Amino acid sequence: MTTTKRRSTRPYLLYVSFAAFFLAATLSTNAQTLDCTASPYNVPAGLPTASTTSLQDQAQLMCQQHLLFPTATSNPPLTATRVADPNKPVNAWPGTVASPETSNWTDALGHTIVRWQWGQWTTYDDSQSGGTASVLCNGASPCTPALEQGTSTGGAMSGFGDYGPAGSRPYPTGNAPLGIGGTIPCVAPGCLVGATYTPINLFALQRDVRKSDDWTYEPVDLFKTRDGGEQIKTPTDWWVKRRPEIWDLVQKEIYGYTWPEKVWPKITWTIGPVDTGSETGVISCITSPSCPNGTVTNGVTYSYREKTYTGTISTASYPALRDAPVITITCRFPANATGKVPTFISISESDANFQYTAPLGFAACGYTQTLLQPDAGGADTSDYLIGLINKGNWRKPTDPGALVAWAWGISRIIDEFGKDADPYGPDPDKVAVEGHSRDGKATLVTAAYDDRVVAALPSCGGEGGTSWLRRAYGESIESVVGDGEYYWMDGYLMNYAGAKCQKNPDVGNPGCKPAFFPRKVEDLDVDVHSVMALIAPRAVMTNGGTDTPYHGYGDAWQDPRGMFLAGKMSGPVWELLGWKGQVIPEGTVFTSNPTPYNSGESIGGTPPFDTAFIDGTVGWRRHTQGHTDVPEWPVFVTFASKYLNDVRPVITAGQSFQLRDSWSNDVGIVKGTPGGGGKLQNWQIKGGSGAYIFDINTETGMITLSDRGKLDPRTSSYTLTLMASDGILPSHDQTVTIEIPRNFVAQR
Repeated sequence: MTTTKRRSTRPYLLYVSFAAFFLAATLSTNAQTLDCTASPYNVPAGLPTASTTSLQDQAQLMCQQHLLFPTATSNPPLTATRVADPNKPVNAWPGTVASPETSNWTDALGHTIVRWQWGQWTTYDDSQSGGTASVLCNGASPCTPALEQGTSTGGAMSGFGDYGPAGSRPYPTGNAPLGIGGTIPCVAPGCLVGATYTPINLFALQRDVRKSDDWTYEPVDLFKTRDGGEQIKTPTDWWVKRRPEIWDLVQKEIYGYTWPEKVWPKITWTIGPVDTGSETGVISCITSPSCPNGTVTNGVTYSYREKTYTGTISTASYPALRDAPVITITCRFPANATGKVPTFISISESDANFQYTAPLGFAACGYTQTLLQPDAGGADTSDYLIGLINKGNWRKPTDPGALVAWAWGISRIIDEFGKDADPYGPDPDKVAVEGHSRDGKATLVTAAYDDRVVAALPSCGGEGGTSWLRRAYGESIESVVGDGEYYWMDGYLMNYAGAKCQKNPDVGNPGCKPAFFPRKVEDLDVDVHSVMALIAPRAVMTNGGTDTPYHGYGDAWQDPRGMFLAGKMSGPVWELLGWKGQVIPEGTVFTSNPTPYNSGESIGGTPPFDTAFIDGTVGWRRHTQGHTDVPEWPVFVTFASKYLNDVRPVITAGQSFQLRDSWSNDVGIVKGTPGGGGKLQNWQIKGGSGAYIFDINTETGMITLSDRGKLDPRTSSYTLTLMASDGILPSHDQTVTIEIPRNFVAQR
């Protein structure tokens, strides 16, 4: 087995300064353009330079949007010290007694606890939390960690409950039984807190839709009541109405709008010489003392052909760029391949993952995404790919961050795969993507932004990835837009950090009561289940580790239950489209406290450890190894193989039909080639000018005229964008044309 060195994914040790800025709030849209060089922003004048810091870059994005951080004069105020903060979590205390304001805090389970720039704390509400922390020993001297802990047990609690998807409170209305075997009650005060954020309905339009020549949307009212829009009932509704709306909002509010092709820099590709070698295969196992990593070698050696693809990106559009971006990926292909090979791309890892893919005959590639766009803020956001496209300027609020840049690189790699003449090279139509932690976030973005990705494993993606921006467990939205991580996302997401109602400056509806909770994330129009729903009906698998360390660093920061809920709550979109979503068999006993791993389980829990739930198109597995993707690699390969081995169905190109009889609604049967999973089925209309004028029989592919009254006598033809399935893979979209005779409308 080859061991791959992995970059540390521990949370940053953040020394957050609160004196520089004021409370995040949107000022009047009529206000004059702010001087970002003045206090409280203090951004150097001119374009960013090589010495621009993350705080300056973050402040510039805040300034563009008239956003401010809290101070002691805000209501609710931000206290000058953490110790004096009335909103500090129950059960939390400084990790270093002597430096409570500069060191991270902790709790009885060893969690990392940070107070962010907006005053929000990292919390870990769980069903075993109880007692009271004696912060700084209540003046006792000498102060020891034991005295500091007081009587506290379990995770640090916010005191405001588990603000997140409905169903997780009050305990036990979520999934977990009352303790192991249903015998241990939940005693934590948080178990009694029933408040949750308003659920985001995937099947209701957020904005009023008015039909014109195309679908147009009214601007979002940040404080409007949800669920007032049209209900989505059919696949056509999803493809034509709701999905475009979610796609726009995900780009605008979270990650940034993808760059249009007209601004892409030129890429010159080279492929290095082919090297050869061999690797021992690795398969999954149930964790035991003899299998601490969750995998085991199968004793079989597999030969491979290895080659490196390098995309040299032209800087001709902005020669002053400090560092030229490069796309590089190294791939290992089975030496015994007989044709194009389904290929796994792993972000930030190496092609040594061939050890997992080789037993099933797949290729593995390692993508060095940081050569395209560094994993850093500050000066780097005006450099490399983002700086090249922006010509060295500051990012605008809806410009993409590093996650979209990394995903853009994979899309260009897939383009190049399609041009590779190697008969035993990558199959561009059978690409799976994997990444872990922050690269798990990038994996989710890649699959959501590029529908050519057949299967994805966004491993332990956490907040802003595969866990909820709205859940207050582990990393929070205030973390991912903080000065250590903001560059992953777009700047617009900063509008949803901080308290929902506050004064000085004013935030929220007129007359609202200032309070620490709820937070502005309440008004976010989309969340992780919306992002995952963009992947439907393609395959995606989520995962998580133990809450607290067992074999290595724990996964509480990434919120295992939140990552499970992402799949659960997006699954109905797959069901609407005719695929299985997340499948958890009835009677499955969810995790609860106590566990064998001294783990502070989130209220509601998850399906059990070391069990793969991959019968649906949305897979899930939780492992006992902590924050790692190693145990899931063989499982993901098995999960994805169903889709990568399928022969994709094809709708025959260039089909045209003509309405002939005014008395019949039948137009014609669409032709195609069945896939490997069986006959053509599940026909769907995804768009075109004829959507809602024509229907298609989901089983037969017969197009019918559904509403003669919508035929426009001035229109001579309509188009339909169609998709079909073989029960496993969807076909690629295909457009058919329906011709309307000149006198047809008059005959009706």
